Amino acid sequence: MRSLLEKNENMTNYYYYDGLLDDEEICKIRELAKCYEEVDGNVSGKVDGSYRRSRVRWIMEEGNEELYERFVGLMKTANRDMWGFHITGMEDNLQYTEYDGEYEGFYDWHMDFGGYGSSTRKLSMVVMLSDPSEYEGGELQFWVNRGVVNAPNKKGTVIFFPSYITHRVNPVRSGHRETLVSWYHGPTFI
Repeated sequence: MRSLLEKNENMTNYYYYDGLLDDEEICKIRELAKCYEEVDGNVSGKVDGSYRRSRVRWIMEEGNEELYERFVGLMKTANRDMWGFHITGMEDNLQYTEYDGEYEGFYDWHMDFGGYGSSTRKLSMVVMLSDPSEYEGGELQFWVNRGVVNAPNKKGTVIFFPSYITHRVNPVRSGHRETLVSWYHGPTFI
């Protein structure tokens, strides 16, 4: 555990596992997602196509504990190595998210941390399920220190970042981009 007075230069940085998931694992996640209802992505419970255009499916933990445990293990390592946040667990289901070039799917600048149910989010996770050759645009970008930083987009890459970092998904101009998203919670920041 870090000292409360220890400086941490990683507070606005991300941590990633490059190409961690293979094609077989990604195929299983895609097939699993098909078992759940597809809905429009929303912002604080409201669908707003001027701010976010995506389709999502919520993958329940029940029956998928092994998948959940794998990502929790990765999160624990990332958190230990980078931030040292007090994490108590996942409060949300895994979100399978699709952005399609047909409707220029995107998600404008936002934080995953905020009011109501997101007030205890500490870390966000994005798993890249599509090969970058399958779509144009759709870059995951972070706004850090007055500049834009592109996240890795290699298929199978798992990215973790503090939920308070402002980020976006640029419009997908063509093709289809798929990700798996999750959030890890803990006591509110003090």
